[in-house]
Amino acid sequence: MSSYANFIRDFPNRCLDILKNYEKDAYIRDREVTLMLAIATAGFVVPFERLRPSSENLDHPSGDREKFKDAADKFKEILNFPFIRSKLWNGDVRSWKFDKELDDVQREPDFWPELNSPKSLSTEKRVSSVLKHLRNALAHGNIYTKGNPIQLIIFLSRCCEYVDNQCKHSMLCSNCGSKISCEYVDKKCEPTNKYDMLGVSPQDFSKFLMNWLNFLASLPIPTTISQESIMELLEYTA
Repeated sequence: MSSYANFIRDFPNRCLDILKNYEKDAYIRDREVTLMLAIATAGFVVPFERLRPSSENLDHPSGDREKFKDAADKFKEILNFPFIRSKLWNGDVRSWKFDKELDDVQREPDFWPELNSPKSLSTEKRVSSVLKHLRNALAHGNIYTKGNPIQLIIFLSRCCEYVDNQCKHSMLCSNCGSKISCEYVDKKCEPTNKYDMLGVSPQDFSKFLMNWLNFLASLPIPTTISQESIMELLEYTA
């Protein structure tokens, strides 16, 4: 049996231990950004995917949102908060930058015109928007850096164009005005070739990552889960 109690608190706790124990050594070796991105790719994406509200009625196969319902509810609570007033904010929004629909990301970030005078992240930007953006960038490898030494870690998320789904029934559609009504009345997201940019200094991303892992550590997990996991481990090693 696995020694992990769960992947929304136990696993992130292990990621937090690694980050704390190796942060100083990574700084000395000029590998602190590498360490942060390695930890974020697992310690952020895995629990985020397991806790996030289901998308298009597709639930995570682990069933963690039901198994750890109190934890999932706590996570859902913070999603609508403005990022800078949430538990995940690091106390200074100035290094957090955001820009929509970058014209050209084929060149090195040092040559992106949007980074000549980058826009600060809006004080109204929601936690859900920031986390989804980071998830998309980390899951798809859309990560860049600017400067040497690195001044900004850049996360790109592909833009979507929302369009009406096609109509399939023979009545007027209240959404799109077609002669026939829509079988699916919701808007559909069609990916484009443009990207939104979220950027942050290595120092502030480190603080965010610490806040994220500490937030996960604070989530309510039933003690029976941990006890059962310990018993399984003892039985396995006996």
